[in-house]
Amino acid sequence: MQSSNMQAPLIIYKTTKDYSNHIPIVLNESRDRIVSYPAMTDIYFNGAFAKPTRLASGFLLDNFGVSANSVYTSFTFEEYAKLEKVPSLQELMESVIDYNPFIEMYHCGKRDDFETTNDINNIIRSKFENCKRIR
Repeated sequence: MQSSNMQAPLIIYKTTKDYSNHIPIVLNESRDRIVSYPAMTDIYFNGAFAKPTRLASGFLLDNFGVSANSVYTSFTFEEYAKLEKVPSLQELMESVIDYNPFIEMYHCGKRDDFETTNDINNIIRSKFENCKRIR
């Protein structure tokens, strides 16, 4: 998933429910096979759990590496960090709690183009001008 590399894309999204404490995984287009899942070391961003940052109007800033094909598992960050090994692909598929969690998702350039949360909230206030809608 995403590292602390600030060349990472700036992804802003809104979900159907609060999944901010749940581990996402990425499925293929048909949503029947896992194409990406995190190792225990991948669930951190800048030394803390890679939970999304809360933004204006109920939007979230991705700190993990979600995509349009991401789904959420029942594993919380805390539970996942305590596991002795990564769950099997079958266990991860069985743990999916929402196959369609996103209401909206936007790609808004690179993270390092924005210095503060207020800069990012200005994107929301501008109704995502200059952003590409992913979902």
